Amino acid sequence: MMSKKTLAIINANVVTLDDKDTVVEAIAIKDGRITALGSNTEIKSLTKHNRSYKTIDLKGKTVLPGFIETHGHLVLNGEFESCVDAGSPPNESIEDIISSVAEYAKNKEKGEWIIGKGYNRTKLEDNKFLDRFDLDKATTDHPVVIQPFSGPMAFVNSLALEKAGITRETPNPTGSEIVRVPGSNGEPNGVLKGYNAMGLVFNLIPSFKWDEIKYGLGKAQENYFRQGITSFHEPKLARFVLIKGHDALKIYQRGVRENFVKLRTNMMIHDKTLKDLKFSLETGLGNEKIRVGGVSYIGDGAHIYLNAAALSEPYLNNPREKGYWAEPEINEEITEMQRQGYQILIHAMGDRGISIALDAFENANKLFPRENTRHRVEHALLMYPEHIQKMKEMGIMPNFSIQQVNIFGDRFIDTFLGQERANRIAPVASVLSAGIKPLMHSEAGTPCPLFCVQCAVSRKTNSGQVLNKEERVSVKDALKMITTNAAYASFEENIKGTLEKNKLGDLVILERDPFVVEPDSIGQIPILSTIIDGEIVYSKDNIF
Repeated sequence: MMSKKTLAIINANVVTLDDKDTVVEAIAIKDGRITALGSNTEIKSLTKHNRSYKTIDLKGKTVLPGFIETHGHLVLNGEFESCVDAGSPPNESIEDIISSVAEYAKNKEKGEWIIGKGYNRTKLEDNKFLDRFDLDKATTDHPVVIQPFSGPMAFVNSLALEKAGITRETPNPTGSEIVRVPGSNGEPNGVLKGYNAMGLVFNLIPSFKWDEIKYGLGKAQENYFRQGITSFHEPKLARFVLIKGHDALKIYQRGVRENFVKLRTNMMIHDKTLKDLKFSLETGLGNEKIRVGGVSYIGDGAHIYLNAAALSEPYLNNPREKGYWAEPEINEEITEMQRQGYQILIHAMGDRGISIALDAFENANKLFPRENTRHRVEHALLMYPEHIQKMKEMGIMPNFSIQQVNIFGDRFIDTFLGQERANRIAPVASVLSAGIKPLMHSEAGTPCPLFCVQCAVSRKTNSGQVLNKEERVSVKDALKMITTNAAYASFEENIKGTLEKNKLGDLVILERDPFVVEPDSIGQIPILSTIIDGEIVYSKDNIF
């Protein structure tokens, strides 16, 4: 791969996504910035007498602005390389996960922690939550922690509970739940809901340092590059499983300093980490490589598929369950962050959770009015017209977890919400019609922006149902959510998000044009190359 930052691309379909919908044949980048866009003749003339330019003939392939993943846990993705794969595939049942953990334990010293990632009960034959009784079958010599595909829950074995001192007498931490065995007078069953409950165990796990995470971080970054991602927003810089919040901050800083992390990094600092640092980091601190985005709060229990998102009406599969809200002092917290001038992000998926988040923003803005805050509601799934109206009035940006339309759409209808509520999942078209700039993001694991575009355009569930066709959007609007709108969300619209002269030389080359292929195939368009600062950081089969 080349490392020069002087590059010319000709015979291409360069879709700039600028305000005029400009499409050109060629583009030139020098010293990391776009120096020219135009016809093949114009760019060839520019490079003819400058041998420093590396010229690539794309033979009609498509060029777009580099994709911006607005909810990417790079460090967490790096952790995956050191964990048991509890996902599906490869696991088809609880017994498969037990076998995977047991096999992994054979190569670990007695007492050493075992961490698993990716568990998704909705894809298992059993369709049940793991508990300590399951995990005890795998090992009683190692404390075990399994995290789900996404969301603030953990599933632990008896030894992990013992080490954390969690017993029937242990009260539920604020905003969290230690799930109990039914009819047992409070005996913990190994399911921990919410970050405060998870923290009772996580805080005992030794934190990874740079040398331990570097390999996994590099693999995770390569996977981002393969998806055309040039920038990402870390939405919750806090304690992961193997890395503490402060260490994660150091890892990102060192990675950028050593030019190991080439992805442009926008860090949203978890409120507790920010407080520990005595508010020494401010929104906007940094440069075009790494910057502080603002402060991040965990609002509701996050995921509908975990029966955890805060709903106003009960879940279809559990009439006694409405999910939970994790931050009891959200009004006071948001008001203080508003006063201090931070950009604020609140995670909320359920309609009740979104209402609480928007009420907190509204209250804070009345006490400390500010313009152009670009605050965000993360995930933003079950939304009603009144939510959209409030977002418009306050300039709040919803960041839709759009993949869930496909991944969980059928279960939203049949298991968790019913058809009427499921139709209100991720109302992207309604938000656009209101004049709001929406975002969208992938879920945990390797991000896949083009599949997000496919989901927004087709809104098809895994079985092929269209989940409310009125909320489908155009390819252009979907692409803007992962480029121009994403750059706007981090106050960086003047340097990236579109392909224009003097902006950063970040772009992605696609095998096919997403504007002309069938919507259901957008997610399968091969990424040929990813370019940052004019440097080719990924080239499929080393074709460039």
